[in-house]
Amino acid sequence: MALTVLLATTVFLSAFLLFLIQPMAAKAMLPTFGGTSAVWVTSLVFFQTTLLLGYAYADRLNAWLGAQGRVRVHIGLLLASLLFLPLQILNSSADVSSDSSPSAGVLTLLLVTLGLPYLLLSSTGPLLQAVHHLRFPARNVYRCHVSCDHWPIRSWPLLQARAVLSELLASIPESSS
Repeated sequence: MALTVLLATTVFLSAFLLFLIQPMAAKAMLPTFGGTSAVWVTSLVFFQTTLLLGYAYADRLNAWLGAQGRVRVHIGLLLASLLFLPLQILNSSADVSSDSSPSAGVLTLLLVTLGLPYLLLSSTGPLLQAVHHLRFPARNVYRCHVSCDHWPIRSWPLLQARAVLSELLASIPESSS
């Protein structure tokens, strides 16, 4: 029972972080790239594509490696991702050409700074569901998934708190233009 609670809590927290990072990262880029729809759409495409790639990574890792191999590869990649994890998402002195679309710059910035960490974070749910299934084969493997998939519906105040928290934690300077 304790392992199931731990796995469900971890899946819930990883899903919470996935949805918390997206608006904070996009908002952090606004002073440099501006508030055009290209910034928001490119961010959305990046995060959704990386989420899908994270699910594919977890699926292939579960299919190709045993339990010990999965642990070694995933922990190795998690440690490697710490090298890419930005302390500040954007250098305010970044040179951005005003006559071109910001999509390439936004995509490059997100890929370099958040690509690997976000991909690994998005694979947490499927990897832990596989652990749950191996440990408890008779139980429903999606029990952990339900805890993170339907939490906005069940807890509207928590969803609102996430929005307020993301605004408070992301103290991004105003654009000078």
